[in-house]
Amino acid sequence: MASQELLTAAALQLRAKALEAYAIIKDTLHSPAEEGDVNKIAQEALKVAQYEGAMLTLQGYESELLSKTPPPPDEAPPDLHVPYSPVMDLTDEQLATINPPVDEADEDRQSGGAGIRISEEELINKSPTYKKSLEEAKLKGLNKKKSED
Repeated sequence: MASQELLTAAALQLRAKALEAYAIIKDTLHSPAEEGDVNKIAQEALKVAQYEGAMLTLQGYESELLSKTPPPPDEAPPDLHVPYSPVMDLTDEQLATINPPVDEADEDRQSGGAGIRISEEELINKSPTYKKSLEEAKLKGLNKKKSED
């Protein structure tokens, strides 16, 4: 029964901290506005979310946590249990939208272009600036030859 009391105490502590953060938000909203109030409210809202989430997590896993009794230390097998997460239900397509595959060309562009190698022909086709610079260089070369003759 001590295990149940420990979980209840932990859940109550989390609830108390969530209520404290909520009260701070409420007090801040009902007092005259001061510099930093927005930041304070945002920080306290994050605390409320974290404490409530932790409390709900404990409550959700309560039966599982209480049903397991750890084996003696010398006979303990490695625990291979992975807690359930909603991410486990996602399809490959849904996962791809969360973490899209990395395009190597995009990665190279973000890193300053290091590692990208394209042919001169491809560069001429894709870059009007490069094409123009080649034409200007060709004209300069022809002008040099004419002046030498």
